[in-house]
Amino acid sequence: MEIEDRILFLENGSPCIFFPVGKLADGGTCNFMTDECYENCPSCGVVHEHEIKALKYFKDNPIGEIVERIMKELSYFESTFLGWFSWGDCPPSLTEKIVEIVRRLNESGIIQNGFTRNKTLWEKIPCKNNLRFSLSVDTEKDANVSSNSKTVCFPDISRAEARVFFDGKMRARCSGYFCIHLDTNRTVEADCEQCYAGFNGCFSNGG
Repeated sequence: MEIEDRILFLENGSPCIFFPVGKLADGGTCNFMTDECYENCPSCGVVHEHEIKALKYFKDNPIGEIVERIMKELSYFESTFLGWFSWGDCPPSLTEKIVEIVRRLNESGIIQNGFTRNKTLWEKIPCKNNLRFSLSVDTEKDANVSSNSKTVCFPDISRAEARVFFDGKMRARCSGYFCIHLDTNRTVEADCEQCYAGFNGCFSNGG
């Protein structure tokens, strides 16, 4: 599969969806970003052509076709894992569409993990063992309070890591390179599929 034809790209070895960063008026998808969020985004504010094409594909095509396309690309990568919004976000206009896409992929057995500032999206997507969307909030206190049976993260910019909360407790500190599993006090290479396999980090089950 040629790179220009794909809508999924690898991050830490896992297929992910990247959307353009920035304000909606500028062609971005980060409707709920703060200035601090944008200034410290790992994208460094750079928008790539494949991100623009991916967003256009989601806008222009029906849900069933998008799901089929994602499944085909996951098969190409020999993966059953999908990461959402490694950067970029779900714009309000695509909320319902993406909720349904996530639901259908979940029914097909795809493990999914994502990060968003779109609170409506986060509220509509259920929290399951193989399906985690983290709401990104601005303080550790907000993350702790909001994480009752759902995953929330606080991007600790001073430490260049995400602090992941679930069920009222911090479960992990992840830099994207290394992940500290606080439930087991282990430091491992950042690998979402391995976190899922052990129900650690973003996939903590509260045990």
